[in-house]
Amino acid sequence: MPATPSPSFPPPPSHPPYGQPRYGAAPHPHPQSLSSDWDPAPPRSRTGLIVRHLCTVLYFPVHVLLIIALAVAVFAFGLVAELLIFFDKPMERALDRALDPFPFRPRWWVTWSELRHERAGDPEFYRARIGERLGRKKPTDTQAFFRFHTYRGIGARGLLDVAAEHGWQLDPDKKLRPLRQVDLARKARQAT
Repeated sequence: MPATPSPSFPPPPSHPPYGQPRYGAAPHPHPQSLSSDWDPAPPRSRTGLIVRHLCTVLYFPVHVLLIIALAVAVFAFGLVAELLIFFDKPMERALDRALDPFPFRPRWWVTWSELRHERAGDPEFYRARIGERLGRKKPTDTQAFFRFHTYRGIGARGLLDVAAEHGWQLDPDKKLRPLRQVDLARKARQAT
C-alpha cells in the first residue's frame, strides 16, 4: 500500500516580535490572534470625507482659540493655587484632567492629504507617513504613539509591521486601543 503524502502546510509567516515581554511584564497577544479592530478601516464615502474636510477647515481657528483659552485658564488657576495653597501634584492632576477630554486633534478631522489618499485606497501613503515619523525619532527615544488617523488605511497590524522595521513594538505597559491609538516602545540606543 503506497504511503499517503502528509499534508503540506505553508510555513508560518515571519512576524516581528510584537509581544515580547519587557521588564518582566506580560506580553500582548500576537497580532494574528487579535480581533478585526486591528485590520484596516473601510474607506469612508467621498461626500462624507469632503464634508468632514470642509468642517475641519472651518472649525480649525475655533479649535485653536479654545485650546489657547483652556491653557490660559488652567495656567491662571494653577498660578493662583500655587501662591495660595502651595501644592504641585494636585495641579498636575487638574491640568491632566482638564486637557485629556479636549483632544489636540479631534477624531472627525480630515486633512487634505487624508481626503486624497483614503478614497484612493493608498496604503503606501500611511506606511510612508508612519515610517517618516519613526525615522525622525532620536535614538534615545523609547516611547511613541500613533493616533488612529495616521494608520487608518493599513490598520494597527500594518502599523506594527512598519514599526517593527524600525525596531519598535507594542508597549506592554499600555492598554490596547487599536481604534483610538497604538502605543509603541523600544529599548533606548546609545547616541553615536
